[in-house]
Amino acid sequence: MRLVYAGLFKEEDGNLGDHAQTLCVRRWIHEHFPSYDVEEYLVEDMPNISTNFGPDDIVLLRSGGHFGLYGMHSKSKDFIARCPKHTTIVQLPVTIGLVSEEDVSFFKDLPNYILMCRDEVSLGYAKTNFDVESVFVPDFTYMLGSEMWDGEVTRKDKNLLFIFRDDHENRIGMEIQFAMLNTLMGKGFRPIPADFHQRGDNTVKGDIVGDLKAAFNHYRWADIVVTDRLHGMIFSVITGTPCIAYDSAIKHKCSGHKHLGKHVTLGTHPLMVGNEIFGAMRKPKMDTGIFRGSFDSAARYVKLFSENNRLKYQLKT
Repeated sequence: MRLVYAGLFKEEDGNLGDHAQTLCVRRWIHEHFPSYDVEEYLVEDMPNISTNFGPDDIVLLRSGGHFGLYGMHSKSKDFIARCPKHTTIVQLPVTIGLVSEEDVSFFKDLPNYILMCRDEVSLGYAKTNFDVESVFVPDFTYMLGSEMWDGEVTRKDKNLLFIFRDDHENRIGMEIQFAMLNTLMGKGFRPIPADFHQRGDNTVKGDIVGDLKAAFNHYRWADIVVTDRLHGMIFSVITGTPCIAYDSAIKHKCSGHKHLGKHVTLGTHPLMVGNEIFGAMRKPKMDTGIFRGSFDSAARYVKLFSENNRLKYQLKT
């Protein structure tokens, strides 16, 4: 039996959040699908993947924030269109950034397709607009835990980890970011110096696991994280670090994660950060171990869905 995991980044591409998801999905596959022959393909290789699939085969499409927006989304649709209807295709947890009329039409008759959404707003979009199996599955990065950092830390120096996008998803410009930093420094917070791969979600240049451990240690040293990056927020939750999160140009990229509402402060306006910082630091920590059962359930769900899809195929033939 084949299990195809498609749409991956090269190690030197993508960002640390992307690679954290890939690391965790590989662990999930190893744990729950040991009898499958696993094949991995980069995003640029997707047009060349053989779709000579049998009814027992499973396809997994990379998770991320690309659904409805980027090249990976169009490549995924092209690939899905080439796949036989008897093969189970699983879109791993995504943020749905845009719902187009073209997508409403495309995701209408796909009985062999599962759309996993990693936030409640995206799940609502999926159930409202698409006629496919849609389920909530948390971001796979929550599989990571204390094995990724060094021992305990004592937070006492008002260390600030300030992480904002510098790409096309950026919504809060540099001038406002400087104003935010000045406000926080005026309240005694001290920005932590961090190089490119330790800021939590920037491009990877070295060993991925090593870079992740360096990033998680940085989050552990911080007393507060202020960010507009989804995995900046998620790394904060995993390490038990208070966080103020702002949406990027995708308006629900962070705020759509309703399951984090008690543990993360969603910033109202960037220039109000000084009024929100101390409340954010009093929010309770989250035990991300509660998500472990979600990933086990997701594996059982995929297997059951695949078996039902295979039986339907056998009845037709």
